[in-house]
Amino acid sequence: MRNKLFVILCSVIFIAFFVGAPLFLLLTNLGVLPYQNVGNQITAEKVYEEDHPLYGTLTAIEKGKVAIKDTYINYLPGFLNITNVFKPFKSRLDRPVIDFLAAKGRELMGDVCRHAYQETLVLPTCTEEGYTLLSCSLCGASETKDPIPARGHVRAEGVRFAGDCERGGYIQRACLYCADTLLEDVGEPTGHEYVFFGKTPSNCDKMGSIVYKCKECKTFLTLQTPIAHNYVLTADESGAYLYACTGCDKSFPAAEGDPETHQHDETGVWVDGGCADIGYTRNTCSICGDESVDGISLPLGHTYTSTVFSPTCTEGGYTHVSCFYCGEEKNLDTKHPKGHSYLKETVLPTVDEDGYDLFLCEYCHDSFKTNFVSHQIPGLVPPTTETDPEGTVYRASLISRSSMFRIYELTAIYPDGTRDVSNVRVIAHDRDGLYQNMLEMSSLINEMVAVKPEVNWYFSFATNIEATALCDEFFPEESVKYIYEDFLRRLPANVKTADIAVNSFRDYADKFYMTDHHWNHEGVSEAYYRIISMLRENYADLEPMPLDQLYLFEGVKFYGSLARTNASYDLYDRFGLYYYDLPPHTLTIDPAIAYGSKATLPENLSKYLDGRYATQRGYNHYTEFYRVPQKIEFPENNTGRKLLIIGDSYSLPLLELVAASFDVTYVRYEDRGWNALPNDLYIDEFVEENGITDVLVIEDIVKSIMKGYGTHYPSGFLNIYPYRKED
Repeated sequence: MRNKLFVILCSVIFIAFFVGAPLFLLLTNLGVLPYQNVGNQITAEKVYEEDHPLYGTLTAIEKGKVAIKDTYINYLPGFLNITNVFKPFKSRLDRPVIDFLAAKGRELMGDVCRHAYQETLVLPTCTEEGYTLLSCSLCGASETKDPIPARGHVRAEGVRFAGDCERGGYIQRACLYCADTLLEDVGEPTGHEYVFFGKTPSNCDKMGSIVYKCKECKTFLTLQTPIAHNYVLTADESGAYLYACTGCDKSFPAAEGDPETHQHDETGVWVDGGCADIGYTRNTCSICGDESVDGISLPLGHTYTSTVFSPTCTEGGYTHVSCFYCGEEKNLDTKHPKGHSYLKETVLPTVDEDGYDLFLCEYCHDSFKTNFVSHQIPGLVPPTTETDPEGTVYRASLISRSSMFRIYELTAIYPDGTRDVSNVRVIAHDRDGLYQNMLEMSSLINEMVAVKPEVNWYFSFATNIEATALCDEFFPEESVKYIYEDFLRRLPANVKTADIAVNSFRDYADKFYMTDHHWNHEGVSEAYYRIISMLRENYADLEPMPLDQLYLFEGVKFYGSLARTNASYDLYDRFGLYYYDLPPHTLTIDPAIAYGSKATLPENLSKYLDGRYATQRGYNHYTEFYRVPQKIEFPENNTGRKLLIIGDSYSLPLLELVAASFDVTYVRYEDRGWNALPNDLYIDEFVEENGITDVLVIEDIVKSIMKGYGTHYPSGFLNIYPYRKED
């Protein structure tokens, strides 16, 4: 009988898993049964597996992988309501099968790149066409598409130049978009009309000249005449007759010829003129060397072609002319550079970027920056933010739900084959109720700030995923981002706020644990940086504690609250921290809080480095590593600053670190056993009694400003009031 029952039970299990699940999948696709895989349904536009940028269209084996995952991970547990106890078994069974099938699918597809293109628009110019440039983020290949015709020159109205003796007239039309200049209606130059202007006679020492002047443009043309001697008949000491020049020592015997009659016959040599030189015949006397010039022809004049260069911000303008015949070049109509015309834009500093004044020229777009305001905080590394590469493949699957939270598994597969996986939780409370709670908390905070306006207020929010743009990408109906942004708009102007940057999946994976909702060591480091940035707005002399030593405890497998909630231990985090060496201080442990370390940070660091830490899966390294104080005092500070921190578990790694910038810090810490805490806190009384100068809130966004976790998981604000009201 027992054997028969066992066979029947096995048969039922077999039918449920291998017959029932495909049937449930079919009925769901037909709309008979409700869709269980909420994550995939919501993020359909983000599921790229059907046309993967790296591997192309899925093979049958790859499609089988998706079907197996949808059926046995999502549909069957959802329909049969299998408890979380079976999740570890299910994950261990399913994931190797999926990985094997995926590998086989990639083998069939080969290594051919299917190109994940990133598009860049290249705009057309006046003379060159534009296009869309495609650059593959996987292999670097590139190509162009969608050509855009060149826009052509857009000409301004013409400016006419009348022309002169050397240049023809023209109309100059510049392009409104580039430096190109068009010359229209180019005429012929009129040429010079020279008339005799004057003469300088030649002598024995220098040549003479004849000067002509143009009747139109008043330019002068000077022509040189040869050296001329003045001979007379004389005798030397021996009585021999000779002809001697009266102006120099040149002479020759009288018997060789008659100097009064030059022998120029048949000695003429023609000298060619040019654009600027005369042509003439040179005659030389065969007896005395006397030279004469006749047959003069005037210069032909240059025939110029012109190119106009408009002045720029840094270079002058001019008209460049070049003679068509002789090649002579020169610049005319020179103009001074017009100089830059800068427009000033002030860029305010942030915690990520320097501030500066940007000056941008409206003509040439030359720019320079000045008046820098550094964003650097000594001893700290500025926060970073990354974007996911083009072609990243995303998956989102719902893995459990309760009356308080829905927990998703998010995966990003990057083009280089690497991936990030995170379990995240979102609040299950209806969004309309959260919005009403936010309005109530906003009113409460405004009232508290108004009671003591001399106190500085700061909020450092843990960036829950449902309050980021990332949530809008994966499951927009889970988003509370609009509620958070409305809350920020309602805060008084003197309240300062900060949250860490989560602009991509990679940001979230870098700064938060995979299996826990808290920020990891990188998120803690950035939260401290942003808190210090807020404090320094009021205290410029505040010096932060340097976080220059990172310890990652390789042996620690930290299974966070999300892993423990789902009894799923296939993912774990490495536990670590940036170490900080604090000045001498005293710390009072809060006796009402059951968890937290009793040892100092150096003591715990030494213990972990020696391997003396808890190894059971259920151990919460994050909350147990740090102390939970009521009061922290740094007796050597003498800053005059006293701080009240209202915090939850996100504040744990930051409490002593932030307190190091104050003389005394009081901590109002939330706890699961809230009723065991002291009486309600009234801000006006607490500030007066303890000399509080600053109030810092370090809490979960949804819990702090939306009361999203209910009365069992209260925010620090739920028992804090502006003042004691009369009964």
